[in-house]
Amino acid sequence: MLFFVESQEPEPGAAGDTLPSTLGVAASALLNWRGNPYEPVSRLVALWKTGPRDQPPPCLPLLAATVFAASQVRSRSGAGAPPYYDRLAEVLRPSPGLDSGHRRLLEKYRGTVQDLWHDLDDWLTEQGGRRGISTLHRVPTISFMKYAMSQAVVRMSDRSILADFFAAIPDASDMPGRQLLMRLKRWNSPSRRLSQRLREALKSGQDDEVLEPLLEKLAAVTADVGSVGNGLRRIRLLIRATEDPEDGWQLHWFAPVADEVHDTLSHRDGNLCVDSAEPGSDRYLLTGDIPGIAATLQRGFSAAGAFCEVQMQPRHLLVMNPREGEAGLFEAVTIDADEPIRLLFDARGEEAARGFFSEIGERWYHPEETSVPGWYLTDEVELPDVDRMADALSSAGLNLPQSREARRVQLSGGLRAQADTSTARHSYLLGGEPDACFLSGGHGVGEAILWKEADGSRLPIEVEGERLPLRGLGLVAGSYRLEYEGQSVSFSLHPLHGIPLEPIRTPKPDSSGRSHRVCVPLDGDVRFLDVHGKFHSARRPQPPRWWTARETGLEHAAQIFVDVPADAVWLVTTQPGGERAITLLEDREPQIGAVTEAARKFWASIMLCNPRDPKHKPLWTRYRQSFISHAAATEFHRV
Repeated sequence: MLFFVESQEPEPGAAGDTLPSTLGVAASALLNWRGNPYEPVSRLVALWKTGPRDQPPPCLPLLAATVFAASQVRSRSGAGAPPYYDRLAEVLRPSPGLDSGHRRLLEKYRGTVQDLWHDLDDWLTEQGGRRGISTLHRVPTISFMKYAMSQAVVRMSDRSILADFFAAIPDASDMPGRQLLMRLKRWNSPSRRLSQRLREALKSGQDDEVLEPLLEKLAAVTADVGSVGNGLRRIRLLIRATEDPEDGWQLHWFAPVADEVHDTLSHRDGNLCVDSAEPGSDRYLLTGDIPGIAATLQRGFSAAGAFCEVQMQPRHLLVMNPREGEAGLFEAVTIDADEPIRLLFDARGEEAARGFFSEIGERWYHPEETSVPGWYLTDEVELPDVDRMADALSSAGLNLPQSREARRVQLSGGLRAQADTSTARHSYLLGGEPDACFLSGGHGVGEAILWKEADGSRLPIEVEGERLPLRGLGLVAGSYRLEYEGQSVSFSLHPLHGIPLEPIRTPKPDSSGRSHRVCVPLDGDVRFLDVHGKFHSARRPQPPRWWTARETGLEHAAQIFVDVPADAVWLVTTQPGGERAITLLEDREPQIGAVTEAARKFWASIMLCNPRDPKHKPLWTRYRQSFISHAAATEFHRV
């Protein structure tokens, strides 16, 4: 037996509270306000027991009123919840001439209502589940107030939170209760602030048979997700993140327009003005006492005006994604399989964020800081499977609907590049091109066309499977568009260090045939030795920060061109593992003179090494002998 107690119209004279006029008046009319108020109902139940008992006991309206009172225990002044019997006295009221002290009577004779609960429990048990499931758990010392509150699985405070849950699910009103319950269990988290009774029900599973039809009912009556129960228009305050070249990620408020609005909303720290005065704008203009981002995300925020209100629960984990034609990231209200996302989180949301990455099979990299202390952005991820993405987000406590089907052409893998000059959303390093994934009914059979947007050149590519590697096609830096079966995806390729001011010139040999630039490893120790036995360190740029932040390992295999000193004869490279290589740059005899202590130490480490080319060993031997003879004259001890 479920009590769907709902109140939409305020009762006259109720000082603005929403009271169940029909239920309250009907139940109160049967009560005795000159003694035990519940005694008339008890007599009706006693008479019912002598009959066939094929109908529910006549105490149902009264018990429904007690559950309604328990579900709406709240304060009208905001100073805390009033006692249960104060609320019950508002629901069950005699006529104005007899209302003196009726609250005291309701509490004094509460034992009678406890017996009525037992009568209902006995009848449901006798029916063997044919007429409903009894969720009453009898405890000898429990009061009937606790019985009523235990049956109020969904409290009034849960309704606005559940409205957000239903709003995030397309066609929630047509979804089976079992599916709604499964989604709610994944969506629930401490930050949602559901009532303790509902959290316990979701965790234990003992009330699933009750919650399934209850959620169906609530989803059906929560049709207008744009307005709240008091008729005010709900304004959404979302987060926007923009990336500054020097200061990194900056967080701002973003309020998407739902309707023409001009209102002043009061909150505990002042007044927030919301205006849609800018024609054609897709966001409200916020002025006045704008709430701080850090405090709002951690504690929540509420404000109300004459026409609008803002109700925000504390949030510790948000989904961010890009918007077409706009810079930065926006807090997502829907997800697309073909759009990259990031997670914005604080310390309390980090565990859920890590769990999301683990569930989708992505590595967790060092997150990026934002302008709000303690809040970080994860690395960008993208999944072609929208259902898998939705399940992983739901498991992390985020329930976002998908807004459209995944496109048939997806980009997977590759080495991402962050290039501000990129005209495409997907940016990759040259040589680290991604794979194209084809998820069409043809299973990836046919011909794809790769267009280079700079000159419009066309490269046909034969597709023979569901994945097409774009590496090894001789592509150069620039923007591309891949087309396949009417679908397309754009991407851009960039050199190792982004787009340089001028292209790297090919080294040209001098008159002796020696190049002024040589290719050396980016990692390890690189030195040049001159004819005097002195060494010079090579000037190499630092690798991009994201190489180490994302643990790519690219720095261990990368090579780069460096300038060669004018009098350099030998190139000596030492790998991180200790392996050394000696290469001849110019055939010149040694002219070694005085030896420094630093030179002695370095020569000691390479004295027993030989050059790569055996033909250069005689010259290298003469350099070693010359160095030893001069070092010995100045007390050289290490060999």
